[in-house]
Amino acid sequence: MKKPRLWQVACLRFRQLQAVALRVGWLRKERIAQQTAGQSLSASQQYPRLALMALLFIPLLSACDQIEKSRQIGKALEQAFSDIGATALVWDEEVPLHDGNVIVIKRREVKSGDGFPINGMNKRGITRSYEFCYPPMGLYWKSKGGPRYQPEILEIVDGKAYVKVPISGPEECMFHDYPTTNSIYFVWEDGGWKKIPYEAFPQEIRRTNLLQNPWGKKPEDDARGLVTQSEKEKRDGIYGAMRRTKGRIQSQTDYPSMHDACERQRGGVRTTNTPEVFLTPTPNFCPQHNQGGNTP
Repeated sequence: MKKPRLWQVACLRFRQLQAVALRVGWLRKERIAQQTAGQSLSASQQYPRLALMALLFIPLLSACDQIEKSRQIGKALEQAFSDIGATALVWDEEVPLHDGNVIVIKRREVKSGDGFPINGMNKRGITRSYEFCYPPMGLYWKSKGGPRYQPEILEIVDGKAYVKVPISGPEECMFHDYPTTNSIYFVWEDGGWKKIPYEAFPQEIRRTNLLQNPWGKKPEDDARGLVTQSEKEKRDGIYGAMRRTKGRIQSQTDYPSMHDACERQRGGVRTTNTPEVFLTPTPNFCPQHNQGGNTP
């Protein structure tokens, strides 16, 4: 449950105090009326301080109402902008496994169009979700684009599927207790993704094997059709890094400059986002199997 913001707490207190002031004032008025045997006195004559207090709350509560209306309008505009021109990119992808086998998965990413916010580094929009499925094992994944949970590794070891998701932003790091590996790990069990510690992630898994950059500068440069391993190496700079490190991209020692990247994000994080990694499945994206198992 989200914590209420400071202005929400203040507005709630204002309303409670005004209600108390009016209630106490009404009771005093009744008592005075009985004591004066029918004499009519104005509210200001009977309880001037309470009347003044109730009147003072009127502009404050009006401001509270305006803030709430502005907040609702802002949320509606943000949602509207995020939906305008949304683009879904769908492709098939070769995924090389550690044992030399290659599987083909179906992938999907969604970006907002010229939405909110857009900056110089995201001219195509903001990624809203990352999705893939592998029908032979019944695998289905759909994670948030903000905070960013982009899967980097999909592997199969001893018949079990594993996923690694690197994290680096202050929100993601806080939500997942500042992991020393700057990543979170999952295993597919009982029809859903279960979060596991780094120590339970098979150590034979060494290589990033999922496409990280399917979007081109222009729509005609987007990934489409079947994306082969060789095409991924052309699109993604991370494969050059893998060649330099002989494929060692997931251990704690591969990137010395990244040590404690999450730890350095501690403190001062304020967010309205929530720690859930997964999103509601997309209907009919992968109809060959039940898509109900997206919660770890």
